[in-house]
Amino acid sequence: MTALELVAELELHDVTLSIKDDRLRVDAPRSSLTPALRTALTQQKVQVMEILRSRTEGHPASTVQNVKATPKHGSKETLWPEACLESMSRFGQSHAVLFPLIGKTVQTPRGRGRLFHVMSSKDEAFAGVILEGEDRVTLIPTADLKPRDGKLR
Repeated sequence: MTALELVAELELHDVTLSIKDDRLRVDAPRSSLTPALRTALTQQKVQVMEILRSRTEGHPASTVQNVKATPKHGSKETLWPEACLESMSRFGQSHAVLFPLIGKTVQTPRGRGRLFHVMSSKDEAFAGVILEGEDRVTLIPTADLKPRDGKLR
């Protein structure tokens, strides 16, 4: 989960994040901050604070162009286009970051492909991608996709 996805997930669970005296403050209902979310927040504290600072500078994280997010696969950072971040913020779901890329070329662990659709259930989200050189849709977890070169193409 990227820092931006983490912030969105926490906000969906009524968790309020703020910075006071250069420290991250977390105000959450008891049951909403699960051990997994707490661990993710600890691991990505610096990135979360950068997102919060960008909001206080008058640029909500959802509209900061090319906010960096680390994909679940590979070691390179991914630059998400502004439209993708706005989509994720608007729909409140991490997989919504892919909606603006439907019909566009995306990078997958198996190479490039054209994003055909995005679907989710309660526990997981998948995307249908037509990989280059293939004529059928392949289902790939949405966390394994990233925009091609950080641009809408």
